[in-house]
Amino acid sequence: GLSIDEAFLEVAGSRRFYGDEREIAERIALGLAPLTARIKPDCVIFGGPLGLLLPRYRRNLRKIVKDQLPKNVAMPRFTKARHGSFAVIQGCYLYAKSHQKAK
Repeated sequence: GLSIDEAFLEVAGSRRFYGDEREIAERIALGLAPLTARIKPDCVIFGGPLGLLLPRYRRNLRKIVKDQLPKNVAMPRFTKARHGSFAVIQGCYLYAKSHQKAK
């Protein structure tokens, strides 16, 4: 059988599930543009299914977010997480490990 990631991508990768790339980018930009304007990150890392599908919608997302950012806010890089769908658990592990050493 398929792994969970493979099964998800089989469904999520189809247009009938999510719509087109522009629609995906517009939905993400609703929250990402104001947050980017507020915290001004150099890079935004997408994990899980959003990271796996980033190549599909990255160009549209960059354009939408750039158009919504104030002129004095630099456009961050958008990249997918190195650990794919395990990005969150890997981040939790590294965070816990760094705090354990500090004690």
